[in-house]
Amino acid sequence: NKIVCLHVRDGFYRNDFKRKSYRNSNIIKYKKAISYLINKGYFVIRLGDKNSKKIKIKSQYFLDYPFSKIKSEAMDLYLIKISKFYIGTQSGILDVAYMFNKPILTTNMCELFSSYPRKKYDRGIFKKIFLKKNKKQLSLLNFMSKSYKHHNPDNESEKFYFKENSEIEIYHAVKEFEKNFRNKFNNKKSNIQKKFDKIHNERYKNIFYEREDFQDSLVNSVDSIKMIRMFKASSGTLCNSYLKKNF
Repeated sequence: NKIVCLHVRDGFYRNDFKRKSYRNSNIIKYKKAISYLINKGYFVIRLGDKNSKKIKIKSQYFLDYPFSKIKSEAMDLYLIKISKFYIGTQSGILDVAYMFNKPILTTNMCELFSSYPRKKYDRGIFKKIFLKKNKKQLSLLNFMSKSYKHHNPDNESEKFYFKENSEIEIYHAVKEFEKNFRNKFNNKKSNIQKKFDKIHNERYKNIFYEREDFQDSLVNSVDSIKMIRMFKASSGTLCNSYLKKNF
């Protein structure tokens, strides 16, 4: 079988609904994308902790693995290793997929610089950003222009909140990514992706030199060198379908 692994971080993990809840997402919004993959001949395995929210999909080509008898830490590694590609959110297990050099689609992104799609064929879609003060939505460029303290993964922003991707956004992202996978990633970046990446890269360079608030500046961050290395090594981009509507 062509196996695809899916992991969606939720509040049931460590029971942290109130601790960095912006990192969590709802597995139910992935149903349409899961059905699409099944119809394309994939066996979809949903990864996660046994405390995760269950998802009901009636298909012999879907396994809600956290609630199965084969669940184990060793099996977690094995399933990712044998998968064709990986779909997930920005959470710890994502690094396992990177370790096995799997093609990765990152959904419900909430970190624009510290965990950007790494390999040239990796893709992602970002959550929608809103001001807490007046609930006004910010564009991706507007959010990108904010100081480092709003992009530091160790901080929970007091100014913004994030709204997770819709079922349709996730579906279009998965559809685009799977098509690229079938084409052996021969599809080059579109003009809008190249334009976004250029602005994105320039912005991170500028962030390095900013000293608006030294305590919360990139240069004063404990993990600054690691973050800079990770960012410079990242050559992926956001999905074309996402950028057309949000860039």
